[in-house]
Amino acid sequence: MDTERTVVLPKNPSEPAAPPADFVSTRKRSPATIAFASLAAVLVIVLAVLSVNLSMARADLSSNRARLVESQSTLADTKTNLKRAQESLQSKTAELARTQTDLAGTQVTLGSTQTDLATANGNLQQARVTLSAATLDLAKSRGDLASLSADLSSTRADLMGVRADLAKSRADYTSQLAELKLAREQVATVQTTLANLQTNYDRMAAGAGYVSRDPTYAQVKSFLQNDPVQFRTYNADTYNCVNFSADLMA
Repeated sequence: MDTERTVVLPKNPSEPAAPPADFVSTRKRSPATIAFASLAAVLVIVLAVLSVNLSMARADLSSNRARLVESQSTLADTKTNLKRAQESLQSKTAELARTQTDLAGTQVTLGSTQTDLATANGNLQQARVTLSAATLDLAKSRGDLASLSADLSSTRADLMGVRADLAKSRADYTSQLAELKLAREQVATVQTTLANLQTNYDRMAAGAGYVSRDPTYAQVKSFLQNDPVQFRTYNADTYNCVNFSADLMA
């Protein structure tokens, strides 16, 4: 009875099938075959090492790429921050320049203020001298005022008498003013009467002994409708309202 042998099939169909585990080759291997097998084994080991190194290199490359991307992002952020810092520095430089300008103006103002202060001090000294002189004048004026007070008392007595005379004069003036007003009213009445008489006289003289009267509204309307003056052309320079009125009354 034959012993059952297990044949191991290769993963790649193109490779030859491996011999059974209990297969013992009866052929004698040559030194070249042994060397070739040893070389193949070394190559397999080398390829395995290279494959591991390649995998590690790929992992390192991926890690380096991630680090590079992170470094680029960090560099971009650094550039942005640097740009902001430069803008801030420019702003602060401009602000410093403005501050220096304001400081220079303040120093000029301070110098002017100091000059004005010195002038004010001089004026104060002069004012003190003037005040001393005014104090002396005030003392003299007080003496004069005492003398004037005495004169004023005498003048007040005289003023009381003048006020009494003035009250009487005011009463006389009020009475005379009332009489004058009445006289003016009478004169105005007489003037109105004379004016009416003159008007009536002129009307009688114009009407040959007849007193003319004012026309009615209908008569005035009829006159204006039949008068040819209204059809004349108005001109501000040659024929204006004055000309119309003169021709209408002619």
